[in-house]
Amino acid sequence: MTRRIKLLWKLLLAFFVACTFASLAAWAFLLTTICSNPRTPIPETQHVIAYNCHGMTVFISHLENAMLHWLIPVEGLFIFLSMLAAAMVVLVAAKVRIDTRGSAGISTCIDRIGVIYRNTRCNMDRFRLRTTHAVANSFAAGAN
Repeated sequence: MTRRIKLLWKLLLAFFVACTFASLAAWAFLLTTICSNPRTPIPETQHVIAYNCHGMTVFISHLENAMLHWLIPVEGLFIFLSMLAAAMVVLVAAKVRIDTRGSAGISTCIDRIGVIYRNTRCNMDRFRLRTTHAVANSFAAGAN
């Protein structure tokens, strides 16, 4: 991955987290001010939708009504997108490669110390090579 793609995922993560907190702040502002709306309908300011607030009826606008119904789902969407972006930031930082070409093509794999090899069977071959040398070294050292 290039440096530009890493920066893109970090910027997306920051944007989605900021949007999550902005929608949370809008929800908190709405809930703290909704009971101070007029108790009689005022068509001039479009406060015409009846809303029960702690046992009293107040009249809210169409925008406030839409915010009551949509702020929580939008916040949930931003939380989900933040988690996806965070996963991509972690994956890019770890430089994880996934083989998608199948066994016929050349794939990239990483052995246990992080060296990248181009071989479709490199994980199994490297494991066999390391375990064979470990067993041979233990016999040479007189461990058995």
